[in-house]
Amino acid sequence: MILPHSSARADAEPEPRISDYTILAAERFIWMDEGPNLTLSTDTESQQFKWVMDDRLQTPENLYLASSYYSNYLLDSGRPELVRPICQRYPPKPDHHQYQANCILAEDLPIMETAQRLEAIADAAQKQFPNRLIASPILNVIGARLSNKGHVHESIRFYKKAVEALPADAEFDIAESKLNLAFSYANSLLSEPMQRLSVKYYNEVLDWYKKQEPTPYILYQIKWVSYNKAIGHLFLFSEYDEALKALDAAEGHESLAMDIKVFKAYVFAKNKQPLEARNTLKMVNLKSYGDKERLAFLSCYVDLTKRLLGDSMSVQSCLNLESPQMDVLLDLTDTLSQLNLEPRDENRMWRSFYHFFSKHLKPDFQNSMATASSEAELQQEKAESRLKDLKLKNLSLYQDLSYAMIAVAVVCGLALFLAIRSWRESRRHAQEMSAGKARLQHIVDSIEEGLIVIRPGMILEAEESRHLLDITGQKNLQGAKLQDLMALTGLSADRQAITVQCLEAVMGESELSWELNQSNLPAESQISGRDIAFYWQPLLGHGVIQSVLLVMRDVTTIHTLEKQSQKAREQADHMLDYAREILSSHPRAVGRFLGELPQLMQNLSHAALVQKDMSTAKRIAHSIKGTARTLRLHDLQNKAHQLEDELRSDHGGRLEPRVDELRALAETYTAAMQHVLGHITDVDVRSLFDLVAQHKPALERQLASAGVRLGSLVVEESLSLSRFELKTLADVVLHALTNAADHGFVLRAHEKGRPSEARFSVSAFPRGDQHVLVLRDNGAGLDHQKIQEQAQKHGWKPEPGHSWSEFLFLEGVSTADHVTVTSGRGVGLSVIGKSVQTLHGRVQLLDNDQGPGSMLEITWPAARDIAA
Repeated sequence: MILPHSSARADAEPEPRISDYTILAAERFIWMDEGPNLTLSTDTESQQFKWVMDDRLQTPENLYLASSYYSNYLLDSGRPELVRPICQRYPPKPDHHQYQANCILAEDLPIMETAQRLEAIADAAQKQFPNRLIASPILNVIGARLSNKGHVHESIRFYKKAVEALPADAEFDIAESKLNLAFSYANSLLSEPMQRLSVKYYNEVLDWYKKQEPTPYILYQIKWVSYNKAIGHLFLFSEYDEALKALDAAEGHESLAMDIKVFKAYVFAKNKQPLEARNTLKMVNLKSYGDKERLAFLSCYVDLTKRLLGDSMSVQSCLNLESPQMDVLLDLTDTLSQLNLEPRDENRMWRSFYHFFSKHLKPDFQNSMATASSEAELQQEKAESRLKDLKLKNLSLYQDLSYAMIAVAVVCGLALFLAIRSWRESRRHAQEMSAGKARLQHIVDSIEEGLIVIRPGMILEAEESRHLLDITGQKNLQGAKLQDLMALTGLSADRQAITVQCLEAVMGESELSWELNQSNLPAESQISGRDIAFYWQPLLGHGVIQSVLLVMRDVTTIHTLEKQSQKAREQADHMLDYAREILSSHPRAVGRFLGELPQLMQNLSHAALVQKDMSTAKRIAHSIKGTARTLRLHDLQNKAHQLEDELRSDHGGRLEPRVDELRALAETYTAAMQHVLGHITDVDVRSLFDLVAQHKPALERQLASAGVRLGSLVVEESLSLSRFELKTLADVVLHALTNAADHGFVLRAHEKGRPSEARFSVSAFPRGDQHVLVLRDNGAGLDHQKIQEQAQKHGWKPEPGHSWSEFLFLEGVSTADHVTVTSGRGVGLSVIGKSVQTLHGRVQLLDNDQGPGSMLEITWPAARDIAA
């Protein structure tokens, strides 16, 4: 409802606050003419009543203002049915905007019609009284009602309009309206960029509150807004650090004290802070909580926190929630799905989610998609119209049969029986046609292509489907011209004209005409920035082309993947060329040179860019070029030569890019060197320690590229390995360390909680008649769910007694999201698997049994002569 505002009256006198007693006086004056005879209990009420009677109720015109105040009171009391007779007796005038709004709110109208009419009233009020608080409350009411009905985007539009309608000096009202905007943007149905705007408005409101005098109301609002901001960070964005800050700011809010403690414990558990989580849980006491629904919800998160801490395995309280908030339910379901619940509990969880989806989410989605379903509703109306026509025809038939019944009773009875059966058959046939049409529409929507039939005259007959709408962006192409469709493409005007002419030429002609003109039809073009493939197919009838079927398919993703694949192949070719250069040269000399190259590049950059000592820089560049030429590293030689020329010409603006290019090329050669290290292991490697030590510099550089420091690389060797075993394990150690560094640290560089210091241990020891090699790391560990999904996608299942991680040892399999210098091609673990087969052994990729991270364990027989 619209509350009475406190802006100035036309005569510039302030309006007094209207008490319930004064409203009662207005009511009696309006309906029973008893207002002047009322006895008032206090001087204040007497003054208020005198103001109402003398200034508002003494003329018929001012009766409308009394009606406005009384209708406010009734709407606020939840009695709209009592407002309607007031509005009928005293219809609102054009300039009584609040009273008009109250009368519309009292009517039982569809929500969108109500919003449209109230918006028109608010626009008129804003135009007539731009500096008064009339339009903004009306717009806020529209926004609230639309939000309650699931029309999120429309409610946001009205809330924004309410903020814009406020004068600049109404700071308090602006803050309250922005708070409405923040609540609307914090909605799980919106995209993340729109949800982020809720944080923006929360911060603006908090900044304004903090600048005001710290009254009890202001302090209460700061804590309450901070709590709602924390809920957004926690359940919408999973930003636990930001959520913790906001919960700290909300501390001291009496009614939310237990909520804050429960959520802080949950955040600590998510952030791997078990001590803080347990200490916070000790302060939680839900026994005296009065709200049963809220108690069940908080109990769920207490149990969930204990489950995350490993203190309790029960989450039963989370499987019986009645109506949690949408964002909370989504976060809760996502968290529970990762806990490996018992099948019975997991089934209950999904049933609860589906129940909530059917009761809350599905209606909201349906409201949001209401405008998109207009075409389906039109088709349904047409079907119902045809069914009614059929019924009318049958009724006509019944009438004819009734006349015949008068003449021949027996024939009439038989005809009636046949008519009833015909009517039933017709009705069943209509129902079957309706069901068949629904199934056909479902099939069309399932096809990832848009279908259009081109009739003579270039008239389009579109098979409406979701994919056709996505491709063209047009809601209805039915009956449009082919020229209209061609105008949406990126084809030139001449090419569009040729396409239309070719199709006009083949209509009514034989297939030979199609074969002569088909090559002139476009195979691909762009629509709205996306690549669309066209497939043209003639539809024949009586030996001639009667129409043409056009199938459109969005191939943007396919082209993008092809480009990425081509780029990856080019990178792999470069790596292969560099590896060949290294192998055809002196690999050990190349390794020493590449190990010294980072320090040389640092000295060169410092001399050229910092000290401006071009002589020293040229000497270093010349040394790099000479060494690269000696080792036959051609691209590195050429790039060093270009830098040397740049130093001689003293072009300061191009010097820094040349240095960066040479540094990047040096890193590429270093990566190629890592791939060929396994091929140059010889008699110099006499122990596992030597084998691991030669990979340490490359491992440090690989980790440093992601900002991770190598904390320790421990080698424990409790057995003597043969020369054949060392040579075979060379590839294993190389690819195991590279894979652990990439998937444990480098590819997770932007994830929260990633360790800044990498620790590796390599140990070899006997176990009965077996030799065992174990490599452990403290990285991100295995993503078992992702591994299982990829394996199932490829149709692979583990044998009994084996784990899903064995899928990773197949050739071409990788869990990396994109190809890098050292990951993404599915080579590393497959090389390890083949090497272990040479030893007649077994390899397993497991979770680290000594802490976070992963563990690679290889076992092979020690008693037999494997090399033989």
